[in-house]
Amino acid sequence: MELIHPENGPSGTVQVPLTQGVDQSDIEDVYRLSPHVTTGFADTFKESKDIMGFSFMEKVNGAIYKYTHFAFYAVLNLLLAPLMAFSFGLSFAVMHFAVVWFVQPSMKLYYVWLRVFNLAYEPALRLVCDPIHRSIALILSGIKGQFKMNSSDVKTSQV
Repeated sequence: MELIHPENGPSGTVQVPLTQGVDQSDIEDVYRLSPHVTTGFADTFKESKDIMGFSFMEKVNGAIYKYTHFAFYAVLNLLLAPLMAFSFGLSFAVMHFAVVWFVQPSMKLYYVWLRVFNLAYEPALRLVCDPIHRSIALILSGIKGQFKMNSSDVKTSQV
């Protein structure tokens, strides 16, 4: 599938693929970060060419956009970024501490006690269940049966 620039449109005579002049290996590299996209006022907001408003209003709106954009970026970067970095650092440190000092030792203790329990459980199981299993085996070993197969290679015999 070939991507087309939106400026040319489906009815345009010239259709330029979006990948023209781009190395195909750059597109297929999943670890490559895409470049930063700038969103300026003129790129985001455009007036219709048929209806032109006051030219000074475009400058005023552009200034409002520029300074508001900068203010929000500064607030988020100066106030929230350090708080989020500190909170994520603290939470990952607590999780790491818990895994190293509580989870791993408790798993090790679980496997040690499982082995100790097995050393006591296995002889008790053999002591109780082995006589029952041997009795059932002796009872069932006295059953005689005849098995038949309809094949020329196998002969019928009594067991």
